[in-house]
Amino acid sequence: TLASIEQETNKHHSTQQPIIVTGLPRSGTSLLMQMLTAGGIDPITDYQRLPDQHNPLGYFEHEKIKEIARHPDLLQSGKAAKVVIPLLWELPQDLNCHVIFIRRALDEVITSQHRMAGEIVSFEDLKKAYISFEVQTAEIVRQRPWSVLQLSHANLLADPLATAEKINDFLGGRLNVKAMAAVVQPSLHRVRKE
Repeated sequence: TLASIEQETNKHHSTQQPIIVTGLPRSGTSLLMQMLTAGGIDPITDYQRLPDQHNPLGYFEHEKIKEIARHPDLLQSGKAAKVVIPLLWELPQDLNCHVIFIRRALDEVITSQHRMAGEIVSFEDLKKAYISFEVQTAEIVRQRPWSVLQLSHANLLADPLATAEKINDFLGGRLNVKAMAAVVQPSLHRVRKE
């Protein structure tokens, strides 16, 4: 599983490659984009999807990412793009990039998804699909030339500063860590594992 992906925290990475923020839907990818933006990294977003009660600080998405195989030029050096897991597989195979991967307890992800979109798919079916996504993603990550930092949503909320420092180390050490940590509002974490 993804737990077997090595966490890379090489201090000599530069931000002169595209930065990809990924994870399952509702796992904290928008929050990571907010942190990177606060830290001084430009987001790749078209601002079409507006903030709402589920993501009051915004989604940081770009419509063309949904067709990333046709628009690889959208990914620019030193800028961050949100690419949720199924779309991650569409990235060009030879793309050199930094991938920041956030994982959240699956029960929380699914509960949050159902709260946002309604129970279109049953809890069990969604869980099976998401487990399968994670297994496939681990395999793809192993095959690609990406440097990967894996983060935990729970750890991010428990200690935003430590997570911000990890991200800063991973991306070369030039980010505003305090501003990144200040973005995190645990009060917005309304869905927790029982």
